[in-house]
Amino acid sequence: MPKLEYFLLCESVAVDQETNRISLFNVLEDFQVTPTIQQDGEPPQAPHYILSQCVAVALFNREPDDQGREFTASVRFSSMDLAKPVPELKFKMERNRQRIIMRFVGMPPVGEDGVLRFELLLDGQPCASHTVHLQSGE
Repeated sequence: MPKLEYFLLCESVAVDQETNRISLFNVLEDFQVTPTIQQDGEPPQAPHYILSQCVAVALFNREPDDQGREFTASVRFSSMDLAKPVPELKFKMERNRQRIIMRFVGMPPVGEDGVLRFELLLDGQPCASHTVHLQSGE
């Protein structure tokens, strides 16, 4: 089974065509958000943050028995409906390192605790997670 080098979520990535080097932009860590204005007599609403896209990036290192084998990577959000299919990406370990990039459009659902949780699965088994905390700027 390939060994995970890193797993991150960011707003965007760029891969240099000549060198295959990757640049990650705005790694998702903690967000400072402003609370929604409360109307008279209505309960306070949770803060909101608009994220138009996010990109999951992972790098795997090949282990001795991985040469040419096919693997499936997928990313699951913490509050994802388990009845819905999880986006998957199949890849073969043909090189010493294999980078995967999965793009998602729109803001993933935020848990009631104000936390976004992402889990990386390799062949259906959890192998990494990434957490983003949303903090209100009161």
